[in-house]
Amino acid sequence: MELKNVEQLDALNWKLCLSSKPKGGTAEKTEKFGIESELGFIFEDEITEINLFVKKTEEMQREMVIFLNESKAMEMNNIYRVRSIARKNFQLTETARKLLVIPSVVLSSFSISKGQYRMEFLFHDSQIDDVSKVILQELMEKSDVKVEYLGPSGGFRESIRRITDRTKLTLIGIETDPPEEELKMERNPMGTEWVRIEKTPIGRGNINGIYFTNEKPQREDVKEIVPGKIYYAATENNFIRGMDSLMSENRIPCISRVNILKGRKFYVITAVPDIFAGEYIHVARQVATSFDKWNLKIFRVQNIGEWIYREKILPSKFT
Repeated sequence: MELKNVEQLDALNWKLCLSSKPKGGTAEKTEKFGIESELGFIFEDEITEINLFVKKTEEMQREMVIFLNESKAMEMNNIYRVRSIARKNFQLTETARKLLVIPSVVLSSFSISKGQYRMEFLFHDSQIDDVSKVILQELMEKSDVKVEYLGPSGGFRESIRRITDRTKLTLIGIETDPPEEELKMERNPMGTEWVRIEKTPIGRGNINGIYFTNEKPQREDVKEIVPGKIYYAATENNFIRGMDSLMSENRIPCISRVNILKGRKFYVITAVPDIFAGEYIHVARQVATSFDKWNLKIFRVQNIGEWIYREKILPSKFT
């Protein structure tokens, strides 16, 4: 399989954009203060955790500071981080849960702008019937969730590029040498060479991902999306979840994460808002200590706009 082409990530060729503007709560405050933020997003059982961030400035309104303090916002490195738990009746996140059950659906962005939440999902067009079913079942006449767009996506790279129109993103690449047990079938369902997009960029429990590979699955529970090319599988990876735990603890939003396995090398390529790049590198340093057998190295830190349309994901020494 040719791993150096970013193009294979564009195989999720259809896109669904949803929006919601609920009354009250955090949404109302973000509208009042003109807050725009990418959002961190974690599912755990019936709980949906949402994190927004606000950069601290000298011109910040007193009322806004009061809101942040009342929200028990964490302040670190001149960034306020506000964590909230979505109500079970918050239809946008409940709809997202049902969409993400569909094998090829990936949450590609989640943001809030002046009171309006926006979610974008990428998926393969072969599963449009399943996506349509969720839309028709969930979005009733009086629903506060609106379909803003359903159609061709332009691919993964275009989705990331659109995010950079509103938020500066940094791409950080990590190379590791996973222990032998991590390469066995129980932890690695898809052979020796693949690219994986995680369905949500940060989480707890199993890693749920879309795999791009020419190799045959090693496990029977793998679901085929496009015969011989694209698959869905759930697996465990304590290394990634170790990173997620630290990112969640410090409320660091992760915009997107791609994993690559090439032989015995495992790569984690992550997009984070530019102002969190230093904190993410600190997380990597902590994980390198906790998972010393993985031999973690950072091989790339750059503005994501410089990377999106380049042919190579990995430097030439790795391809």
